[in-house]
Amino acid sequence: MTDLHHGVPGEGGCSVPSGTDRQGRLQALCTVEDAPALLLVGHGSARTERARLPTLALAERLRQRGPWCTVAVAFWKEPPFIREALAALTAPRVIVVPNFASDGIFTREKIPAELAAAGYPGQVILTGAIGAHPLVEQIMVRRIDAALARIRAAGWPPDQVTVLLVGHGSRRPGGSSTTITQLADRLAAAVHGPRVHACFIEEAPLVTDWRELTASPVVIVMPMLIAEGMHGSEDVPPQFGLTAEDVAPSAPDLTGPVACGDRQVWYWRGIGSSPDLIDIIEDMAFPHLTR
Repeated sequence: MTDLHHGVPGEGGCSVPSGTDRQGRLQALCTVEDAPALLLVGHGSARTERARLPTLALAERLRQRGPWCTVAVAFWKEPPFIREALAALTAPRVIVVPNFASDGIFTREKIPAELAAAGYPGQVILTGAIGAHPLVEQIMVRRIDAALARIRAAGWPPDQVTVLLVGHGSRRPGGSSTTITQLADRLAAAVHGPRVHACFIEEAPLVTDWRELTASPVVIVMPMLIAEGMHGSEDVPPQFGLTAEDVAPSAPDLTGPVACGDRQVWYWRGIGSSPDLIDIIEDMAFPHLTR
């Protein structure tokens, strides 16, 4: 059985530096002979390659930015699977970061069980989901502010705007909705003017019923999804008058205004396109580098 440990950012009495100082310390820690490996685990999809692209892009950007010696990827729904990815690693310690939008059954049960059963000879440390990190709130606030700037320029005041935070949700107990609803509450307190509501693909309140959640003439849609996989490209965009091509990797991160009946929609791509996720990953991994 794998020597599996669960970690959270900043635990263990380790102060997490930022910016240049963190990069310098990472350089020192990651160039020693027994440097840990970093393993990003995405959901993936057997039906569309779009689901893997954000995880692959994050891994490549981490390699380019350095100083990680080894950055590997694995997926739940497509190869390389977790056991395959671990079998290819030789580091004495592997820090596993789930590239998921929220903590739920995958990060609490499925991924830990797979890691434990993999039989890795070294130590494996599992962090929380990227989307549950506190810095995600700052990313979302910046996205709201960017959309509001364009909405104001079009003549709409902020009190005529509603932000819809769209999560996956789950029909099973212990699903991922808590991360999303708590984030929606924090965003409502952080932004001034717009209302903020959470809705979900697989549990109430459903994204298909979004018109019943708000009467605002202008809506900012913010999917809390890492990738434009089947949900992010085929299920959610059509609810707001968009197509899969409107949220393709080559499309702008923010699309709008889009006429959807009598509403005006501004639509953000999933958070997997945010360059700030690199900082979040390093923040989550840093406390576990010296164990």
